[in-house]
Amino acid sequence: MFKLSATGCQSRRERLIEKVDADLIIISNPRHVQYLAGVFVTPLVLAHHAPIFLLIETSTGKTTLLMQNMLGRFVDGAYVDFIAPYVWYNGVDAGVPIFQKALSTLNSVLDDMKFKKVGVEAGSLPYGVHVSDVTDITSILLEMRRRKDPDELDLIRKSISAIEAGHKAVRSQIRPGLTEIEVFNIMMSAIAKHVGHPIVPMGDFAGGER
Repeated sequence: MFKLSATGCQSRRERLIEKVDADLIIISNPRHVQYLAGVFVTPLVLAHHAPIFLLIETSTGKTTLLMQNMLGRFVDGAYVDFIAPYVWYNGVDAGVPIFQKALSTLNSVLDDMKFKKVGVEAGSLPYGVHVSDVTDITSILLEMRRRKDPDELDLIRKSISAIEAGHKAVRSQIRPGLTEIEVFNIMMSAIAKHVGHPIVPMGDFAGGER
């Protein structure tokens, strides 16, 4: 699976620390967890909806990733110092409320850290987090993302190459009588073969009678 680089993620964390006036930064938007720690959980797995948090201590740069225990294979290569899993599913206990479990785990870690001023993403931080003196860093992150780093450009180029493989396959096989869903399947199959793993197509598609 395409992945951002360790040096790229570290560079972005360092730039973020320079821009944020806080003792601790809590990243709660999954896109920004990927942006800063290289962790991507595909929507193709059941556990993808579970809350995930990246904590960055601004004085040391130390990073802690909080994630649920079923995401192990997605975070094994995370560019972080510590991983703190919370148990959502263990094959024995059923009905564990995942959002409450994530929140209680996050609060337990925050209570131990005892940081004063905290940078947060106001639009994605869950209600009930034990923070008081907060500053919203959303605009800082969005501004940072306007300028792409080399590892981001590399992934963009690889993604374009995969899309090209899909279009090439369609052009070679399209003919009168094919339905839109058949053309769609040709494209998705070619892209999946090109990248070597299942994909989630993002975009607008139409099919069937109109």
